[in-house]
Amino acid sequence: MGIGHASSHTRADRWQAVSCPGRAPVVRAHARTCTHARTQQHTDAPDTDSSGDTDGAHLDGQGSAVFASGNTYTGSFKSSMMDGHGCYQWADGVRYTGELRANEVSGDGTLEWPDGAVYTGQLHAGLRHGRGVYRCARSAVRYEGDWVHGLRQGHGVIEFSGSACEPGGCVASYDGNWQHNRKNGRGRFQYASGNVYDGDWLDDVKHGHGRMHWRALHEVYVGNWHNGQPHGQGAYYWLKKSDDGREEIAKRARRNYYEGEFFEGKRQGRGTMHYADGSVYVGMFVDNLKHDDAAVFIYADGRVYRGAFDNDRIQLPSGGPAAAPGSSPLPTPGRPLPSPPVLHIDDLLPGSAADVEREQVEHVVLRHLAQLRELYTWYSQLGSGAARDDDSWLLSRLQLSQMLADCAVPSRRLDAAALLDVLAPACRHAAEAGLLNDLLPDPQQPDQTLLFRQFLEGLVRIAQARFALLHGSLPDRLSHLLSQHLLAQPPAVLQDRGALHERRRGQLLDVLAVRHQQQQPQATSHVDGDAAAGAAWLRDRPLLPADLADDSVW
Repeated sequence: MGIGHASSHTRADRWQAVSCPGRAPVVRAHARTCTHARTQQHTDAPDTDSSGDTDGAHLDGQGSAVFASGNTYTGSFKSSMMDGHGCYQWADGVRYTGELRANEVSGDGTLEWPDGAVYTGQLHAGLRHGRGVYRCARSAVRYEGDWVHGLRQGHGVIEFSGSACEPGGCVASYDGNWQHNRKNGRGRFQYASGNVYDGDWLDDVKHGHGRMHWRALHEVYVGNWHNGQPHGQGAYYWLKKSDDGREEIAKRARRNYYEGEFFEGKRQGRGTMHYADGSVYVGMFVDNLKHDDAAVFIYADGRVYRGAFDNDRIQLPSGGPAAAPGSSPLPTPGRPLPSPPVLHIDDLLPGSAADVEREQVEHVVLRHLAQLRELYTWYSQLGSGAARDDDSWLLSRLQLSQMLADCAVPSRRLDAAALLDVLAPACRHAAEAGLLNDLLPDPQQPDQTLLFRQFLEGLVRIAQARFALLHGSLPDRLSHLLSQHLLAQPPAVLQDRGALHERRRGQLLDVLAVRHQQQQPQATSHVDGDAAAGAAWLRDRPLLPADLADDSVW
């Protein structure tokens, strides 16, 4: 009787040196494939001996056969063919236990090799085909997933380990799509170092769109890849250990990050560099360096430089590289703001006394600068889970709304939403410089953040709008806002405001639930017609500035 059998088991460890921008190449396990392939033919009848049930000239039922080659079979026969469940063992020690159909290894079964390698799963015509698990003993590789004609194809998980290949105990793994034994399509590779790439692959190489997290360096790249390197549009983030690789924190806290073009792993082309101290560069990059004849640089204190950069340095009109007075084109993260910060409030000042009032406004700000920074820091930490000594978080529009509500600034004439609307010009100079305006008066985006200098300028604008009927000059209005509202209570009171926020939030959710039930009876299926259920339904909804300004709540 004839039997065709082909299985897979190759051993080839392949390693790839992956180059990261700005760092020396790091060697990481990239792919290991274990594949055997063999086909063996036998005669139509047992060469040495056969025993079992017989039905005329046919062998049927359970039995065994020994072949001249030394191979043996024990199991089910049908019409003199190996058919059903059985165990076939080759003379070199390879053994198959499982289903056979008309002398072919097809169905569910287990292949075992003398070195300890094992495959358990589906086979067809002697090849791994369907779903199965393969363990390669010597190189401690385990693959579980789809197979097509003996090759990894479809979705599967491969795990690498130094000693064992059990689930959960491997030091590196890939979970994703395969084609012809190579990583192709979407997949997630976790390296032994802890680094993680999640994105597109092409023939075992990162290619397409993906996210790479260098865990030890606390750096993240999200964007396009080509031939294993960042290439095209992307964003690169320099984070802190406590951020745990969450790049979204970079826009809510003071972190360095770059958004723009990459070429073969380097910043090249047009891009925007955001520094942790609040300064921003917009322009061209060449070989990771700022290089542009018409770049824009906004300093942390709000001043704007427009001109040339060469080899990462500002070029003065004389042609020599230098920094603008009072600051550096390469800011140091965490550097305190110069005093006084630049306030772009020309539109608020009368023409005849503009210089005098500007100076008076700056004096009011400087006199209370330490207290305002403490207020800004405390409210920026609300809901972030940050430690009290972590002053790196940026204040969001929602947190500013809470601050204004706590300090009784909104009124029936100007609620919190209206007060936030007056902040839009606070970043107009940045928009004119070609940057995105991060103070758009959009109450649907309460998580938009304000730098400290934007917060100070925003307070000046809020004072102008809120107390225009009470005081004649802008410095007086600002002094009234600070002394009678924002700074009316000692700093120790801040410790009690967290509980106050929770009480007010609970009250607000209850009021919103009742209002929702009254205004939209058709939505009772969501709230079950009950105010408490309505509050639960709304609890996941972010609070908007208009909600916080509702006088009926507090």
